[in-house]
Amino acid sequence: MKSTFLMKKIFSIFFLIITLVLIIVFLNPASIVFASEPINISVWDFPRIPHPDKPNDRFLWLGEICEKFERENPCVKVDIIKLTWAQGGEKIKIAVLSGDTPDITSSDVPLKYIEKGLIEPLDDMIDASDRADYFASSLGAFTYDGKLYGFPWAQKTDYIYLNKEIFRRSGVSLPDNGLWSLAQFSGAMKKIAVSQKITPFGFSVEREQTSELPFFFLYGGGIFDFSAAGPGIKFLYDSIYCDKISPPETGGLKNRDIWIGFKEKQSIAAAPFGIWALPALLKDKKIDFDIAQYPYASAASIKNLSGSSVIGFYVFRQKDELKRQYCVKLAKFITNSQNQRMLKYYGQFPTRKSAASIYDGEPLMKKAFGLFEYSAPGENHVLMPQIDENIKNAVQKIMLTPSLTTVEINAACADIDANIKKITAAGLANSLKRSPSALKRHEYIKNFFIISAALIFIISLYFAVKINIAADYAKNKYAYLFLAPALIAFVIFFVFPVIRGILISFQSFTFGSKLLDNFNGLDNYFYALNDAVFIKSAINTFIYTLVIVPSNIAIALFLAVLLYGLSERIQTLFKGAFYLPGVMSIVTLCLVWRFIFDVNAGVLNAILGLANIKPVWWLASEEMSLASVIIFTILKGPGGALLIYITALCNIPKDYFEAAAVDGAGPLKIFSRITFPLLLPQTMFLAITLTIDSMQVFAPVMLLTEGGPANSSEVVIHRIYKEAFNNLNIGEASAMSVLLFALILIISVSQYKFFKYDV
Repeated sequence: MKSTFLMKKIFSIFFLIITLVLIIVFLNPASIVFASEPINISVWDFPRIPHPDKPNDRFLWLGEICEKFERENPCVKVDIIKLTWAQGGEKIKIAVLSGDTPDITSSDVPLKYIEKGLIEPLDDMIDASDRADYFASSLGAFTYDGKLYGFPWAQKTDYIYLNKEIFRRSGVSLPDNGLWSLAQFSGAMKKIAVSQKITPFGFSVEREQTSELPFFFLYGGGIFDFSAAGPGIKFLYDSIYCDKISPPETGGLKNRDIWIGFKEKQSIAAAPFGIWALPALLKDKKIDFDIAQYPYASAASIKNLSGSSVIGFYVFRQKDELKRQYCVKLAKFITNSQNQRMLKYYGQFPTRKSAASIYDGEPLMKKAFGLFEYSAPGENHVLMPQIDENIKNAVQKIMLTPSLTTVEINAACADIDANIKKITAAGLANSLKRSPSALKRHEYIKNFFIISAALIFIISLYFAVKINIAADYAKNKYAYLFLAPALIAFVIFFVFPVIRGILISFQSFTFGSKLLDNFNGLDNYFYALNDAVFIKSAINTFIYTLVIVPSNIAIALFLAVLLYGLSERIQTLFKGAFYLPGVMSIVTLCLVWRFIFDVNAGVLNAILGLANIKPVWWLASEEMSLASVIIFTILKGPGGALLIYITALCNIPKDYFEAAAVDGAGPLKIFSRITFPLLLPQTMFLAITLTIDSMQVFAPVMLLTEGGPANSSEVVIHRIYKEAFNNLNIGEASAMSVLLFALILIISVSQYKFFKYDV
């Protein structure tokens, strides 16, 4: 009896425990974790806030917040992935395209990802009190189609930065309370220009920058109503060519050029920069400065002087509901009111009203926050990178063309507006093409690849049987064993990527696309061949190759012939000197050459000045940008080609030269009849390899000109890079790559035929 009673008691306790667990789970599913492994959450972010205790560590603030979250949620383990400003954005895009997305990251509203259904909607995680605490504009920035897709964290805008010392020397007053009319601004700049003999107003027209946009829309208009931007563009144009308050090369300048002029050289009295510049200038203390809002053309426009943007933390789609809840909870925790107080060390504005007092003890930041009310949220679109590139290139073209009339500027703005409408219309049409019904029409492409793969397999199997590969393997198994690692690496890292790239060029590639998904026929190739920028980049690449290849071969051959007659010790010295630039990092070389090309302090312009020649805008003018890249490549030195030619010359029997000299042949005849014919194998090799290298030029363009100004130095690989990673048009970029591959193959075969020689 006692044992029976004991068993009943044990079962009762057991069922009571089970019931309690079920009640807890149903009441709060997130409160229990059954897995022994912690929930791992990856947070990808950029180096943002300098910690007050360790200013050089710009991830410590985030680390401390995540550690606190882990203590409050022991079942969670947070991994912080530290991105760089240079490549972090591309790293996120690559992760998204590969399907291995971060759990949480930060940026402005990711419209492209939202449209593809990759971002978690967060309306269920924000209550009425939270909504009331957010500034309406910041919450609206992360709302799309009525749903909230992120927690706003920091707001920012652009201001006009003023050099107070230049204003004082010129006897010009600063604007009252940071507000001034366009007439007051223009009058101040003209007075400073006359007084100080400088061009005091600095601005740039650069892709992915926003500081010049408020001037575009001084008199109305917007990104999607650009035809009304004519008067604003005319004001900037007149600043260069009529009022002479901005330098003539302005259209080709970069934001960093303006920054150096304002902060380092202090030759600019007024320039627009983002809010990021304010804490940087306060910390550096090199310049006595003030800030002001953008000028207003009329009293009616005084409330929308600059464009604001919002950074927020958002969560990528999660398959596991429990992990989703913790990811959302962490994103909300990072951006709460208490943690937003760290923004005072970052120099941006909080998105919550309860954190609005963080700059009370800092007069300039408080003034900036006060002027923030005169800003309005900037326009956004899923195709904004492509739209922005189109606008900036066209406006650069305007700014670099002297003697334009008002009618011509207005017509150019109307053309820009028409192009924007074409881009948005093409984007809509492209999304319609990606619908299942439209993509089904291109199943024949998919079937073609499947049939081709089957035929290749059958043919390979036939030849394997025919040559009795099994017997050959038995005979040479050790050879196959040693070849296996190289063959496997070749297939994985070359053959498969090439085949995958060709497949993607026939696909409407989207995030998470599988190997044989979304075939769209030849649409990507039609896009590439009708893209004016791609055609321009192809022409520039052809010009670059046409100059670089014969120049490098001729210089290397000339130097090799000169060095051949010297002693071996002297040859070694010169070979090392000429080859040294090839060993150095291309990034380092380009940084050095940026200073060499500098219009004011560069070595090239200093040499031209000795001959009383006016300074040349090497990197900032349409005429010279591509030529500057070519000059850099040629003067970088033909080190590799030189070594090949010298080695080949040393292998030519000296008897040939001695016999020719005895027969009375001069140096030119010896070179043309003996030296050059015997160097044909090396010349063919160099011609083919240099052509391939030149047609794939990327780093010098990326680091020196970024393809500008106005696409004047754009090349094919840089265009492919921008199409893939800026516009996220992977299929179109792959089609461009295949076209380049086919062209290189044709040219290489043609060169091989041209340099054909008898051994």
